[in-house]
Amino acid sequence: MALEVNRPEDAATAFADAWNRHDIDDFAALFSEDANFVNVVGMWWKNRAEIEAAHRATHETMFRDSRLQGVVSPVVELSPGVASVHYRWTLTGASAPDGSPAGTREGILLLVVKKEQSGWRIKVAKTPTLFQGRSLPLPRPDSCIAAVRSRWPGEARRTSIPGPGLSFERARQPHALRGGHN
Repeated sequence: MALEVNRPEDAATAFADAWNRHDIDDFAALFSEDANFVNVVGMWWKNRAEIEAAHRATHETMFRDSRLQGVVSPVVELSPGVASVHYRWTLTGASAPDGSPAGTREGILLLVVKKEQSGWRIKVAKTPTLFQGRSLPLPRPDSCIAAVRSRWPGEARRTSIPGPGLSFERARQPHALRGGHN
């Protein structure tokens, strides 16, 4: 691998560097063998081989001329040798399925990285797209409760969320767990 990943934050910059060179061998080498990756549309790849195959295919087509730029946020150490890294990104030059320009997209890449013998490797990657350049505002707790009550009438139970007085009600409907009407 041509990219050295000596610090957790280097994983994000190496990700963008390999992306911009469209070097999928280097890109794949950033991931642990058993890594997981969920992309912007919810596709979930469950090992390095799947991550490599998916990105090789898209970099031969829709991302062939793309450029990924961004900024690394402060690293959070989760435990010795494990850290989370956020990378706020902007993607330009991608193509839509019909070949037309896809426009500029923005998002935040979340990486969970682990120190291995070969350096820091990505264990988990999740990359949601931001809407209009910003994340969606959090709904008010009372609007969440009303939405749950209107969508799933019936028995509800109050559940606490750690924090200053935040809570919500969650419907318990056996048919919802069996794939019934949602």
